[in-house]
Amino acid sequence: MDNIQPPSGRVGATAAFALVLAVAAALTACASTSPLGTQTIPPPLPPASSPVVVESPRGVDVAAICGLRPSSDRAPVTAGRIEACSTLVPRLNNALVVALRGQLPPVAVLTSSLNNTSGEPLGGRTPTFFPKPGGAGTLTYAAPVQIRNGDFTAHLELTVGTFDSAPTLAPCPSRAQADDMRAKGIVTNRCGRMVDLAGNILVINDVSSPFGTGEWADVLLRTYSVTAYRPDGIVVAVTVSPVLENATDPTRFQPGDQPTMFTSDQVVALATDRSLTLIGP
Repeated sequence: MDNIQPPSGRVGATAAFALVLAVAAALTACASTSPLGTQTIPPPLPPASSPVVVESPRGVDVAAICGLRPSSDRAPVTAGRIEACSTLVPRLNNALVVALRGQLPPVAVLTSSLNNTSGEPLGGRTPTFFPKPGGAGTLTYAAPVQIRNGDFTAHLELTVGTFDSAPTLAPCPSRAQADDMRAKGIVTNRCGRMVDLAGNILVINDVSSPFGTGEWADVLLRTYSVTAYRPDGIVVAVTVSPVLENATDPTRFQPGDQPTMFTSDQVVALATDRSLTLIGP
């Protein structure tokens, strides 16, 4: 995070999103520096009512997706019965689309951002989960999704996995780290650890980061990151950020945070959606 390079169209947007992901990772790494107490909060607000459209996973090549699973992966017994990849991926894909459709207008378009080394879609254009390496004794599936709603675009990354232990402290920056972030134009709007009435431990980060330097420094991308550690041993992490496409003229954008496609409550609702689980029916 030492230097923020000037953007160039969608490349700048990708770089900015990588920056905020790095910020989120840095915040998690410094959990021990912030002894904030655990709070109890009410359940997240339900999403606004909208038609739910169940999209068929027919376009997903499940064999190709499940072939990505590292042979060293093993599911910890503490998480219960983990469903086989061949049936887990289609079920998770459908659950994700239903959950997103419940949060978005019917006209929103959802596509997978999972590509092979040639930049071609891997497994199809329908949003899909794929297995990825986790820590020792953990199993994780991730789904990178691009969302378009009219003139707005967002990138969403959702992972579902298992965990050994949840953090006991809020992963917030120390005073020195906050000062360094502020000097780079990065603003932490919210950071905390809480427990909801269902027993989920929620780690929430809300960060605004500059899209670039110079004239772009006042154009901010606001990223919501929510990680839910559930009592059943499943952890769901959601990160969502706006994407600026064809961004060649900073005067086209208002200074400050650019429009976001989700609210913080909606991201919490996604992270605590019980249908997003590795444990089969």
